[in-house]
Amino acid sequence: MDRAVLEALATGAVPVILDGGGPVDIVHREVRYRVPATDVVSGMAEVLSNLAADRELLSRVRYQGVSYAKECLTLELVSKPPQSDKRGCEDE
Repeated sequence: MDRAVLEALATGAVPVILDGGGPVDIVHREVRYRVPATDVVSGMAEVLSNLAADRELLSRVRYQGVSYAKECLTLELVSKPPQSDKRGCEDE
């Protein structure tokens, strides 16, 4: 799962992930969207609708995600147990 998120970021996909565990621990908060596990369908719909309606936001988040993946994440980091909400590069 973690590797799939890393690969998605590197190709410009915007992660829309369940809040808690795995991907939330490895993906910088400015390049992903959290969806509450208690409201997956409407949470996903809201995020995807917002991104579809705001192409500038979508482009910015995609660019930030690709940059983050290239500069900050490696498979070694992804495979380590989570230490905090930020791994790889520090928040700027």
